[in-house]
Amino acid sequence: MTQEECYRLLGLAPGASTDEVKRAYRKQAKLYHPDVNKMPEAQSVFIQINEAYETLAYGQLYPARAAYRTPSYDYYYPPETRQEKAARYARMRYEEFKRNNEEFKQSFIYLPIKVIAYAVLLFGLLLAVGFIFMPMVVMLYNRPMGLSMLPIIFIGFTIFYGVYRFKQEMNRYL
Repeated sequence: MTQEECYRLLGLAPGASTDEVKRAYRKQAKLYHPDVNKMPEAQSVFIQINEAYETLAYGQLYPARAAYRTPSYDYYYPPETRQEKAARYARMRYEEFKRNNEEFKQSFIYLPIKVIAYAVLLFGLLLAVGFIFMPMVVMLYNRPMGLSMLPIIFIGFTIFYGVYRFKQEMNRYL
């Protein structure tokens, strides 16, 4: 798609500023978004508007690089699809997460944090077991009081589930 076609599709005069291109793109995108516009060709027009915006924005933000974007350049280096961009971004985020996690494991605070996390885990387990079994023990000595404490068992199971989730997060990061 040439720049003239892009300007025409967005309803702009050639040489419009970056802000004008953004405003025109937003206006056209609101008109032809497939969730808003129920015309059958709305999706294809919306895709063309996105391509036009990306072409113009790329050309205005990186004019030196845009000069190399010829049909033969696009043949040898085809532009990324949205799925490819999303996959590249997700891969980049995961690699950043792995790098940060490795840096954390090499830092001097890793061991104290791990000890504190296991202490919290142990305390949570003891608390959950206490909340689960205490009403049963009390019921042996004082039945009415033990029956009134039965809802506390559910609190114990809730704490136990929280400890389980905490352990999963510990395995992920520590």
